[in-house]
Amino acid sequence: MSMIRIAATALVAGLVALPALAQPASGPTNTGGGQGRAQAAFERIDTKKDGFIDRGEMQTARAALFDRLDTNKDGQLTPEEMRAGRRGQRAGNTQQRTISRADFIARADQSLMRRDTDKDGKLSFAEFSQRKARTQAPAR
Repeated sequence: MSMIRIAATALVAGLVALPALAQPASGPTNTGGGQGRAQAAFERIDTKKDGFIDRGEMQTARAALFDRLDTNKDGQLTPEEMRAGRRGQRAGNTQQRTISRADFIARADQSLMRRDTDKDGKLSFAEFSQRKARTQAPAR
């Protein structure tokens, strides 16, 4: 009889806790929109855990991304590999040509310089999470 009581208690406790586990995390990492993803990405790239992303960390992250996307391991990313890597993410400007690993990693410097608004050579979370509006040519 006591085993049935223990099992019933565990079942009730599990059912009570289930809604709480299904709720999204609260706090600064879940502020809506893409902020939660941006915070997670920032924390993943900031390997020194100093609250900033420097050039080396950005290049390391780009190298890891390239290696994940380069499914045939030929050292080149094709437009198909780029699109396949973006499935489930926002649609964006995809490459129309192949890109080498070196060129892909070099874009880390461009990204860092573009986002580094205070020009200190590293990105804070505020700088990292800012999306620059793309300038578009006026329609003709």
